[in-house]
Amino acid sequence: MGILRTDKISGLEREKGQTPNLVSNGDFSDSSIAGWTGYNAVVSHDSGVGGRIKVDDSAAAGGWSNAAYVINTEPGASYRFEVRASATDSDTQYVGYYQGTYDTAGTAPTVYSSEITTTPSVHYFDLIATGSTVTIMLIANNNGVVYFDNVSFRKTDGNSIGGSVHFDGSDYLAVTPTNQFEFGGTEFTIEMWVNIAATSSICGTFFSKGNNNSVGTEFISLQTTGNNTIPGFFFRSGSALVSGPSLELNKWYHLAVTRSGNTFRLFVDGKLVDSATNSNDLATGVTGGVSVGGQSYDLSANTRKFIGSLSNVRILKGTALYTSDFTVPVHELQPIGDTILLCCNNPDSAGAEATGKTITTNGNPVNSTENPGLTRDFTGGTEFRGVTTFDTQGYFVPPSGTTEQRGRGRILIAGGNETPPSNVISYVNASTSGNAVDFGDLVTARRRARGLSSSTRGVFTGGFTTTPTATYFDIIDFVTISTTGNAVDFDGNTSGAASCINCASSTRGIMAGGLVPSSPNITAGINFLTIASTGQNVSSFGNLTVARRNAAGFASPTRGIFAAGFTPVPASTVLNTIDYINIASTGNAVDFGDCATTGQSAGSSNSTRGVFQNRTAAGDEAIEYITIATLGNSQDFGSQVTALYMGSEEGGATSTRALWCGGYTNPGSGAGLNNIFYVNIATTGDVQDFGDLTQGTNSNATISDSHGGLS
Repeated sequence: MGILRTDKISGLEREKGQTPNLVSNGDFSDSSIAGWTGYNAVVSHDSGVGGRIKVDDSAAAGGWSNAAYVINTEPGASYRFEVRASATDSDTQYVGYYQGTYDTAGTAPTVYSSEITTTPSVHYFDLIATGSTVTIMLIANNNGVVYFDNVSFRKTDGNSIGGSVHFDGSDYLAVTPTNQFEFGGTEFTIEMWVNIAATSSICGTFFSKGNNNSVGTEFISLQTTGNNTIPGFFFRSGSALVSGPSLELNKWYHLAVTRSGNTFRLFVDGKLVDSATNSNDLATGVTGGVSVGGQSYDLSANTRKFIGSLSNVRILKGTALYTSDFTVPVHELQPIGDTILLCCNNPDSAGAEATGKTITTNGNPVNSTENPGLTRDFTGGTEFRGVTTFDTQGYFVPPSGTTEQRGRGRILIAGGNETPPSNVISYVNASTSGNAVDFGDLVTARRRARGLSSSTRGVFTGGFTTTPTATYFDIIDFVTISTTGNAVDFDGNTSGAASCINCASSTRGIMAGGLVPSSPNITAGINFLTIASTGQNVSSFGNLTVARRNAAGFASPTRGIFAAGFTPVPASTVLNTIDYINIASTGNAVDFGDCATTGQSAGSSNSTRGVFQNRTAAGDEAIEYITIATLGNSQDFGSQVTALYMGSEEGGATSTRALWCGGYTNPGSGAGLNNIFYVNIATTGDVQDFGDLTQGTNSNATISDSHGGLS
């Protein structure tokens, strides 16, 4: 069935009476060929491969025999015209365009392609419109018959929604190797959409990593199992570990291979088709490189290269995203969680990559608007799917349908305790009440780690333990908040601090102050990292107005706040300091005002109001608040039900609620509590009971997918 699309990709509004800027993004139905005019050729619908335009010059009328389609353009604007084509023979069949309105049979196009062959191929033209119309032309000559599908014409203004890369069997993408591709025995996910146009003489390779002329212990490859269309995954061997059924030519399929423990699984369109066990680790070494569309075993020959299109190639290291049948994604893929590669999804660049890797194109892989029909995911709001019913008599009816999982009010609590330290991660949904549920484990058990997060990724930084000896953890690990599972190494280092004061915006995480190994065991330093980018150490931001630890940290989308805290120098002192930074810049913190009480503090916020509880050894139990966008002293909010000493120094928040989890009542005992309390941020009042943690804990880390720092 053909899909007629207008300004979804082009970014242009369709004015009344104009033809659409995107002619079609998919196969053609019978009705989809409306608007095409034949000149010296017969234009018709062909049902092959789901639907195509057929241009027939069997009558050999002479001149340029073509199907033409006139598109309104903006003079001086840049456009891309793209089409996939194949012919019954290779005799002077072309595709091209004409600047202006084509209306005279036999007139040559302004620009046309190399000859179309019997093998389906993608042809594209980047052009600047010289006038108010451009005519795209599908050309058949000398008794030829040509078939065209996936015809698109769009303005290249950056408003695209995804695409693919077409490989002709002589090209590939080389990914600059990093240690992130050293999988060892870790879990992983390799997924992509595949559209095979023709078989390769030995095999068609989708993704491969390994050494030249070796299928040894460092080798993996997702490819066809031979001169066929059977997908298979090769692991440390020249034989497929798992394989699937034959795939049809010229049809999109979603492929995924995962490793979970020692179990490898292959999925085709969300269905588990094969599994196997293998306990071996993947050896290091990538002298043959990491490649998409070609096999590392021999990249110089074309016998193992892919012929067809790949879209949304994504690799996750550390997570087996699929372990049973699943619903295939309908949106373009995003760099979630532990993504180490995401490519073949940009219609404007074959070498574009979403995690910062460098990709070199070899040969002529073609970036294309062709894709499996994916759409852009939402960052908020509601998506309607299937049948939706509205009460038309009502003035307003809340929308129904499915929504994405980010920003849904999930709060994670991680680590804590002392003898021994905990690695447990649990979670609650803040919009309700109830007990916490197990999420997974930290990479390293520790207390006094601190959390920060975007709407999708939670990051845990630093930490400390005295068991069996005093140890500071220079570590960063992370999780994907909407899922469950163990944390993954961020492949970066902190400054070695514990009990930092953390906050975050949608993109940047801030770590201020903290407990450090060197005397006097306290720092005023502020560091930052980019939440979405693994493989980085923290960078220097500036300094707090006062060196301290165990303070409240929270944020609006622009401003980070640090309230109260503790310093051991020159003598053990609890503080009433409030200072702030502008998160997007760098520099030293600036005085904001004073807390009403002094204490070690735990804070939370929505985008406008910050709420924090101060707790001193003397037994103060105050909850205070500030308006983040202003300056001034804090005001009384309410009281705690139970005196929490050194609980979750960050708290967790949504747009409506602030939560505090764990802590202990007696600093000398170290015994953790399992309580969860909350307040409604917009009001004032004492805390209310929410539920219980999975275990008693203190000095833990907390993150949220909907805190006040997210825009």
